Amino acid sequence: MAQPDLQLENFSDKIWSAADILRGAFHEDDYGTIILPFALLRRIECALAPTREAAVKQYEIAQKMNFLTEKQYENIIKRVTNTPFFNVTLMTLGTVGATNTRADMQTYIEGFSKNVYDIFAKMNLINVCDQLQEAGLLYEIVKFFNKLDLSPEAVPMRVMSNIYEELIWRFASSKHKQSKEFLTPRDVVRLATTLVLESDGDIIASDNGQIRTLYDPTCGTAGFALDGASLIYEYAKQSGAKNPPMIVPYGQEIAPIAWAMGKTMMLFYSMSQVSENGEIPVDFSQNYLLGNTLTKDLLIDEATGEPMKFDYVFSNPPFGMDWSKSYDDVAKDPRFATVGLPPKSDGSMLFLTHVAKKLADKGHGAIVLSGSPLFTGGAGSGASEIRRWLFEKDFVEAIVQLPNDLFYNTSIGTYLWLLNKDKPKHKKHKIQLINASDRKTPIKNVGKKRFIISDDDIAVIAREVADFENSETSRICNYKEFGYRAVTIQRPLKVKIIVTTDGINKLLSHKALAKLNSENRQTIRDRLEKVVGQEKKFVWISVFIDDMKCLKIKLGKPVQKAMLDIFGVPNPDGDAIKDVKGNIVFDPSSKQIENVPLTGSLHAYMQSEVLPFVSDAIVDRSVTDSEDNEVGIVGYEVNFNKYFYKYVAPRDPEVIATELIAIEEETNRLIKELFA
Repeated sequence: MAQPDLQLENFSDKIWSAADILRGAFHEDDYGTIILPFALLRRIECALAPTREAAVKQYEIAQKMNFLTEKQYENIIKRVTNTPFFNVTLMTLGTVGATNTRADMQTYIEGFSKNVYDIFAKMNLINVCDQLQEAGLLYEIVKFFNKLDLSPEAVPMRVMSNIYEELIWRFASSKHKQSKEFLTPRDVVRLATTLVLESDGDIIASDNGQIRTLYDPTCGTAGFALDGASLIYEYAKQSGAKNPPMIVPYGQEIAPIAWAMGKTMMLFYSMSQVSENGEIPVDFSQNYLLGNTLTKDLLIDEATGEPMKFDYVFSNPPFGMDWSKSYDDVAKDPRFATVGLPPKSDGSMLFLTHVAKKLADKGHGAIVLSGSPLFTGGAGSGASEIRRWLFEKDFVEAIVQLPNDLFYNTSIGTYLWLLNKDKPKHKKHKIQLINASDRKTPIKNVGKKRFIISDDDIAVIAREVADFENSETSRICNYKEFGYRAVTIQRPLKVKIIVTTDGINKLLSHKALAKLNSENRQTIRDRLEKVVGQEKKFVWISVFIDDMKCLKIKLGKPVQKAMLDIFGVPNPDGDAIKDVKGNIVFDPSSKQIENVPLTGSLHAYMQSEVLPFVSDAIVDRSVTDSEDNEVGIVGYEVNFNKYFYKYVAPRDPEVIATELIAIEEETNRLIKELFA
C-alpha cells in the first residue's frame, strides 16, 4: 500500500475546486456544507443513469394503477431497475434550468426515493440551494458538478469512499474539527478487517453463500463494512468460490454528515450486491441508523425486543471523548452499569464494553483505542472492572500496538483490540500481545498522519496472529499475568497517650467538638487537666469517652480520633496497641497498598517483598474483593513495555565529548566568518 493513488488525489482536488466559485460569497468554513451534498448528489445521479428512464416509466405505470405512495410502488421500480434507490423524474443536474434553477432542484431532490431523500434532508441540501440562489451561484454550482464523472465505472466504490473522507478532512480543517473524529484511515480499517476475518477461518474458505452480519457502533462513512465485504470477495475470488458469503452491514452514527456519507456508501454496496447476484435489490442502508450509541442502542430485534447480536463488530470510537453529559443515561444502562464505568473524561472504554456485548456467541470484533484503556484506573475502578470482565470472560484474543502518526487528527499511540467469543482451544485463557509499532511506511503528511501500514506489513501481522507464538514482537500471556490483588498492608499502632495543656486547648477548639455547649466543654477541660503530664495507655481514650457518656456528654468516633492525633506520642519500641476487644489497632498513617500478582502467592509475596523491609507489617484481611470475597481487590492492567522493552546501552562519554568539541569548533569558525 503506497502513497494515496493519483485517482483519489485528482478527484478530491477537482471536487474541492468548487470552492473557487464560492469564494467571497461564503465563508471558508461553510464550503464543505455545500460541496459535500452536491458531490453525493452527483455520485448518486451517475449511478442511476442506466436505470433512470426505466424507473420513470414504471413510476408512470404505477400512477395509472393508483399506486400513489412510495410504499406501494417502490418494489415495482426496484424489481425493474435492480437498484435499491431511484428517482421518479427525468431530471439531472444537466437538465436543471438556468432560470428556474431553485424550483427545478427542489423537484429533482423530492423525486428521489425516501432512502436518498433522507440523506439530503440531513445534509440540508434544499436549504443549501436557497443560500446559493440568494448568492446568485446555484446554477454555477449545478453546472460545475454536472461536468464531473463520478460514475461507479469511473470511480470505484472504495475510491469514492476515500474521496469522501478526503473531502471531509478538508471540511474539518477549520471550525468543524469534530468532523475528524469519524475518519478511520483505510490502512487501519484493512488491518482490523484482515485480522478479524482471518481469525474466523470458516468464512474465508466458505463457498455456500452463507450470510454474516457486521456492525459498527461508530459507523462514520461505512469504512469497516465496505472493507470487510471487499476482503471477503477478494478471498472468494482467489479461492474460486462460486457462492461467496454475503456481508449484511449494520451501524449507528451520531454525526449527521458522517451518517449521510455512510448511508450513501451502503446504498452503493446494496447496488453492487444486486449486480453480482442478480436478485431483487435489498437496501442495506436501512440498517444504518442515526443516534448516540452510548445513550441508546438502536439495533434491537423487533421480534424479541432484545439487543441484536452480530457476527462481526468493529469500532473506532473518538479518543478522549468526554461523556459526562450522558452520564445519567449511561449509568443506568444495563450494558454498562453491570460491568463498570470508566472516567467521564474518556468514553472509549464504554464502546469497548458495547462492542463485546454486541458480539454473537461465536462473534469476532476489533476496536481501535488509545493507550489509556490498557492501564487507566486502579483495582476496583470502573476501567479496571471492564478489563477484568473482558479478560475473565476470555473475550480478548490479541492486542496489537500500532505505529504512531497513523491517524489524521492525533499522533498518539494506538492499539487494536481483537475480540473473539469462540477462541480455539489453544488460545483459551490466553491473550497475545503484538508490537507492530515499527510496521509503517512513510507518506506525505495528511493532517497528522505521517505513516501507513502497508499490505505487506498487514500480512506479517496477520501471520503473527495466526501462528500464535512467542517471538521478538509477539508474546503469548495467560490473562492472569495482567491481574493483581490490591492488598492493604497495615502496621500496628505504637503510641502512648500524654495529655498536655496545649493539647487540651487544641482538642476543645477542634471541629469535632464544635457542637458542645460551654458547660460540657468546661467539664471535659476539668477532667483532662487532672491527668496533665501523665502517661496513659491507648484504651484510656475509650474509658474517657465512656465516662463522659455517663455524664450525658456524647463524644463520637471523630473525637476519639482527634484525641489520638493530639495526645498520641509515637512509641516505636512499645507494644502494639490493642482495643478493648483485644484486636490490634492499625496505625492510619502507615497504611499502604501492595499489588500482588494473581499468578503468585500472597504469603510468598509478603515474605520476599514486604516483611524484609517492614518486619511488623500486617495484611488487612478486612479488605476483600466484592466478587470473590478473597483478600485484596482484584485489578487488571496491561504494560506493553514490560514485554517489549529493549535496553539501549548509553553512548561512550568520550565519543560524546569529542562530538561536542567538534561542534564547538565549527560554531566558532562560523562566528569568525560571520564577523570577519
